[in-house]
Amino acid sequence: MKPITLTEKRLAAFKDQILLVLADYRAMESERAYVYEMGIPVEECDSPVSIDVGQRVILRERRDTLTESYRRMLFASVLSARIDKVPDEELRSQASLVAMGDFYTLSTRAKERITQVYTSGLPYAASTKARQEATGHHVECLNLSVMPEPVRAIVKAMGTNVTDVMESRRAEFCPEVSPMTEAQQRLVSFWEWVARGIHRPCHVKLCLGSPALADFGREERVLTVYVDAVGKGFFRDPSSPEALSLLGHELAHWQAKPDELEHGTQFHADCDDVGGLMASFLLKSAEQARLLLTNSLVERGTSEGA
Repeated sequence: MKPITLTEKRLAAFKDQILLVLADYRAMESERAYVYEMGIPVEECDSPVSIDVGQRVILRERRDTLTESYRRMLFASVLSARIDKVPDEELRSQASLVAMGDFYTLSTRAKERITQVYTSGLPYAASTKARQEATGHHVECLNLSVMPEPVRAIVKAMGTNVTDVMESRRAEFCPEVSPMTEAQQRLVSFWEWVARGIHRPCHVKLCLGSPALADFGREERVLTVYVDAVGKGFFRDPSSPEALSLLGHELAHWQAKPDELEHGTQFHADCDDVGGLMASFLLKSAEQARLLLTNSLVERGTSEGA
């Protein structure tokens, strides 16, 4: 009989038809685990239990071994069925890693157990920068890159990203500047004036820390500047190219829709619009802008600003 060969699409439809008949959950050390095809042993496997598939299994062209995709699907199905009886140490075994290779077959419960075993409830850091920032604030986290590859996708889907933890504690790690220096207050007043002038009003606040140069809260319409990130010299002239570039970038987030990418195509188009609006407004209001900036321009070069 011609060997059974299935495409990935047919394999997905085939999953629902699999009948798993499991041997004792804790196979004896003297026993060998096999994959059976309707009671007939097909292949020895490193699974902790034997698996009897109640129909033809998917083998390679020579019908001597299971295909890798079928093996992953089969192991994932078995692990999901046994998950509440699987000890933690078994979830670190090679058989479990094979099962983890089929993310979509694994049950939600299995993914939760795997995530708990590999993280112990700690958040993960997906980048060196995130890990360094968390460490700097004494937030314990795990390095995602050192986990086995099949585990990473599961942990990313079911675990907690340390960047989310840092964001939820932003007010704690980055308190608002109080009191502000004259230079800082001047920048806040000037920026809020420009924002109103181009019909994108917002509240500007200054915070300590350096998670970014600045960020914009769409819902509350708050533009936050992080003083440690921009540096003291930034506040000497609120109308400098550097300052206006950052202001324009953040105000481009003002009317972004929730379903848009944060820095997608629409955002970059809006940056151009904001630049034009700011240029037009400042040209038409040049005298008022000069009055607002007079003190900072006099101090420029002689004051350290903030």
